Amino acid sequence: MRVSEKWERDRVVDWLRWQQPRFHEFQEYLDEHGSLELERLVLAGMRDAERAAKAKGITSAGRRPLRFWRGEA
Repeated sequence: MRVSEKWERDRVVDWLRWQQPRFHEFQEYLDEHGSLELERLVLAGMRDAERAAKAKGITSAGRRPLRFWRGEA
């Protein structure tokens, strides 16, 4: 996955760091569907988590709403 800005990378990492139990699942998904589809899966999961966290009022402001998130959605 390539991004053009540091904050974009950090935004993804804010979510991805809580996905460690799913890394084997991601590898299987990559093997079956390819890197573009894995990127789409990761971004969709991140956006879903951001939406759920915003609805609960547990996000931070700015470009990285999951910056202080603890993995709960």
